[in-house]
Order: sequence, then structure tokens, then C-alpha cells
Amino acid sequence: MPSPRSGSNPAPLPSCSNEPRHPHAALDLAVVFAGLGDKENALHWLEKAQEMHVSDLIGIGQDSRFAEVRRDRRFQELLRRVGAPK
Repeated sequence: MPSPRSGSNPAPLPSCSNEPRHPHAALDLAVVFAGLGDKENALHWLEKAQEMHVSDLIGIGQDSRFAEVRRDRRFQELLRRVGAPK
């Protein structure tokens, strides 16, 4: 069976914007980046989620998926801004 790449060009990837279409996707991306150990991108997407008024941010202070970024002052500031319990 020939491989999908043999003799053909792969289809171009769709372009991505910096803003997800669905606001909750920003929080989902933060979870993914936190899981990968990418603190900077996790915090970036948490900020985007806050800008997009994602209501689920209220639980991030107790969410174990953010354990590695919890000590960062930017995360603590975000908790304060969204009124999330620590």
C-alpha cells in the first residue's frame, strides 16, 4: 500500500489567527501548553481567555493542570483579576 505522501504534495494547512473562534479554546490551549511544560504559552493563553471573558477561569486556581504555573506572579495576578479562589 503506498504511503499517503508518495507522489503527491500535502495539502496546505489552513491559516491560523492569534484569536481562537470560540472563546473557550483559549483556555483549552492554556491547558495543552501547561501540560507540555510551556509556561509562557500557557500564561499567554490564560490571558487571552481572560480578555475573552471565559467564565471557567474561576476554577484555575485549584486546577491541578496549572500546578507548574501556579507560583508565577502573572498567574497569581490573573487569579486576583478573575476573582478565582487560590
